Amino acid sequence: MGSNLGDREENLNKALELLTRIEGTELETYSDIFESEPMYLSAQPDYLNMAAMLSTSLSPLNLLEELLSLENGMGRVREIKFGSRVIDLDILFFGEEIINSEALRLPHPSLYDRLFVLLPLSEIAGDLICPVKQKTVSELLKLSKDNSRISKYENKTPVESD
Repeated sequence: MGSNLGDREENLNKALELLTRIEGTELETYSDIFESEPMYLSAQPDYLNMAAMLSTSLSPLNLLEELLSLENGMGRVREIKFGSRVIDLDILFFGEEIINSEALRLPHPSLYDRLFVLLPLSEIAGDLICPVKQKTVSELLKLSKDNSRISKYENKTPVESD
């Protein structure tokens, strides 16, 4: 999950809550939040990213439809590829499935190149073996050549006192 528009932290929290409402789907765990510089188009705000692990009775395509619906419901507008977004929800893995269709590619084809994906994912699923690369997520993280800026996000919102 990623967000770089509006209240980025609130967008991630809202997405987590909405994931729990998908019929036949349960939120198992989620990572810490990380802040990263944008890839590809640098003239945009920094992103907050995190990973979540779900269990679901849905098919991969049905889950994708649900995620796209959540994105649209949260106000995601797709105008510029790699552009700013309120929320971005991607399926990285779906068990050991390998899918190469026009609608969906699994494992997510860009996950190997992105620290903002591998770092949060390694927190919750470091031992998960990628069915394509036959390496764990932790191993993929160590092999990553991405040297972009990323750090654990600390909530910067001041706590109001009574």
